[in-house]
Amino acid sequence: MMAYNYFAGLFHSSGNNGTGLNTIYNNLGDYNTIKRGTYKKLLTAYYDKSAKTDTSKKTGKDTTKIETDTQKYATTQKYADKLEKAAEKLVDRKNADVFQEGKEDELASATKEFVSSYNSLLENAAASKATRVSDLANRMESNTRAYSKSLEKIGIKIEDDNTLTVDSEKLKSADRAQVKKILGSSSSFVGDTMRLSAQIGAAATTAEKRSSMYDSAGAYSSNRLNSYFDSLF
Repeated sequence: MMAYNYFAGLFHSSGNNGTGLNTIYNNLGDYNTIKRGTYKKLLTAYYDKSAKTDTSKKTGKDTTKIETDTQKYATTQKYADKLEKAAEKLVDRKNADVFQEGKEDELASATKEFVSSYNSLLENAAASKATRVSDLANRMESNTRAYSKSLEKIGIKIEDDNTLTVDSEKLKSADRAQVKKILGSSSSFVGDTMRLSAQIGAAATTAEKRSSMYDSAGAYSSNRLNSYFDSLF
């Protein structure tokens, strides 16, 4: 005699999940299939797939956002490093000869590189979502404005969008002692900017590490959190 199938109505329900379960059940065969555990395995696989699909739909957008922010912080670090290196070409004692007579072209080239790097970092850091990074960018901008009159005398102008431009001819003809005072010492405009650049880079590094503590679902990962704290010591 055929055994009564007690599972026939157990998973009967309405909605998408019910339809999916009924389809699974109808394809299982007889009671022995259920008894062997095959049914349980199929149910587990079904719910795992559904859960992954739902999680992907809910968190896909946030994951993309996190990855984008992390990339931006990495870019900020790159620009900060580039500005520091450009500044070193002016304030490093090994490069002191760029302020000598006859080195006008080298001076103009080094200054243009510094200004270009400054503009890239300022634009990037000012738009950062990391408060510390954007605050330091504002401080760098304010520091530059404090030197505005001195800078303009040697051919460096602050534009309306806060970027810098260089008048190479005016820079080349400016008094060498004055140029070196503004651009060529650790206590000069360039020296101050180099220190702020280093701070921005460090703040961006911290922001990047914090951002990377999120897992692919947009939630904090304890392992990544532990790695972050380990990196601080």
